Amino acid sequence: MAEQNPLVLLLGQNASLSTETRLYLFREIGKHLGQAGPISDWKDIVSASTLPNDFYTWLAERFSRCPMPQGMEEVAAVPWSAVFTSSLDPALLKLLNSERREANAILTASEVPPAARSTARTPLYSQPAAAR
Repeated sequence: MAEQNPLVLLLGQNASLSTETRLYLFREIGKHLGQAGPISDWKDIVSASTLPNDFYTWLAERFSRCPMPQGMEEVAAVPWSAVFTSSLDPALLKLLNSERREANAILTASEVPPAARSTARTPLYSQPAAAR
């Protein structure tokens, strides 16, 4: 019998964005927030003390308009036991869901996934880097 070790995927903040798309988002976020200077990093956004109440809803809608980089569908098709990311992109959860897998978003340290190492119910642990 072949040994089956768990496969874990680590995705950074920009995993779901091409450089061009990330720069577009930073420009749009800057406009939305009324900032004079350019935004150059996610940390500038997440650590801002005065974000509008609807900001993350607005950002999720912007993410939904962005195409996934080439190759992400192939990455998502791998039977991961867990995914860890610092990305704010809600499309990652949608990308990981399929007919054979129900990905579960785990957003806080106190949450416990329904199945800790399941390729059918893959936990997606998400915490923005600036929030740590």
